[in-house]
Amino acid sequence: MPERTIKVYKADNSGLGSKPLQGSNVEPDSRPFHVTHKDLTYGLTGPGLGPNVRRYIGGYAKHVQLYGDGRLCKTSPHSSGWIEFPDLFHFTQHTVGCAIISAHFGSDLLRIHSGFMDDLWAVDAGFPWFARCVPRFLRPGPYRARDRLISNLMDWYAYARDRFDGSAIDEDGDGDPAWGSGLSRRRQKTLREIREHDDRAIASLDLGHSWGLTKTLGTNRIHNKPNDSQPDKNILDLLDPKVLQSNSLLCSIYAETLRLHGTSHLIFRASADAHLGRWLLPRGSIGLISPGVLHQDAKFWNTCDGQHPISEFWSDRFLVYPNDPNSGPVSPVYRDISYSSPKKRQDNVDNDNNQPYFTMDGTEGAWYPYGGGEGICLGRFLAKNSILATLAYLVLEFDIEPQVESMVVNSWRFGLSVNQPRYTTPFKIRRRPSDKE
Repeated sequence: MPERTIKVYKADNSGLGSKPLQGSNVEPDSRPFHVTHKDLTYGLTGPGLGPNVRRYIGGYAKHVQLYGDGRLCKTSPHSSGWIEFPDLFHFTQHTVGCAIISAHFGSDLLRIHSGFMDDLWAVDAGFPWFARCVPRFLRPGPYRARDRLISNLMDWYAYARDRFDGSAIDEDGDGDPAWGSGLSRRRQKTLREIREHDDRAIASLDLGHSWGLTKTLGTNRIHNKPNDSQPDKNILDLLDPKVLQSNSLLCSIYAETLRLHGTSHLIFRASADAHLGRWLLPRGSIGLISPGVLHQDAKFWNTCDGQHPISEFWSDRFLVYPNDPNSGPVSPVYRDISYSSPKKRQDNVDNDNNQPYFTMDGTEGAWYPYGGGEGICLGRFLAKNSILATLAYLVLEFDIEPQVESMVVNSWRFGLSVNQPRYTTPFKIRRRPSDKE
């Protein structure tokens, strides 16, 4: 980002809300944090959330079919043959990334700049170097990829302005062929009203936004247990967010995956004096929270008497079995109330067959992959809906077998996003035949 634009951010002490914080002296056209927060709230938690999720779900299957020069598209569901690919992480990251970028910016960005996603992954791979302030001359690759991405975005802005037609906005009032989404259109307007925000500055912001959109969605873990749905239904009906969020096991897998692999350090500035036990964090000071530490607290999380250590994935960790008072995410020692006792929880249980149900109760302040407070990740609902849809689609449509016994986490990236594997993971994949075939 240009230094002249950075100065505007450094001087903005007005906070995120519509009303500036007490003592702030910045002008309305110098409040980039408020404008960004307002736009993202609209696009990721407000009216733009549903259309964004629907575009993602509709596009994800297409990008899976196109992966690896369309090899999956060329296979028939009747075929029992496996297709081998060199890296499961790249498969997940690339198909998810293409779908979410297209849902937000439209399909033309990736069509015009076919190397956009490869450069985004190069920047992602270089993120540990950026975070450690390693200069360009020592590690030029990620910097060059970043420069190309910014240039691509600026070029796309000019293309989208020439092509935009207000009458072509989708019926949902959000998507359009040029800008892709209402959030993308809105940011083009509102950010330009902030001092020192031209195409170059906005492209820097959109690069960061693109990286953020793809990171949490890359945490999907392949798991076969949720495949108890009706395969005769249309796949898009099964991927409806309301249907997916009613699947307790699927939601537990989602929560457990982020507990185990959500390690992003959360940096914040105290908007007021914060008393932390014996310590004081003065207003304006910078603080850091490490969810990776909270998520690995062996005393807090339920391990079922050590049968399921916190260092291992346990799909049922966030499930409550009505007849098992020791089930649920929090260790029985730390609970104020038994999960199985309060009526408000029993109302969600099918008492005829005592089915387990998903809960996050009691994990407040301990399950922290998206941060908290006014700075909580505004994309968390988009992330959850998209992750559930991705996992459900893969489980319903394909058999996937990693060709390694275990995956080693890359500790070099700890705290810089969700965990990633240290080594490539060869895998094989094949279509599942439907019951009608």
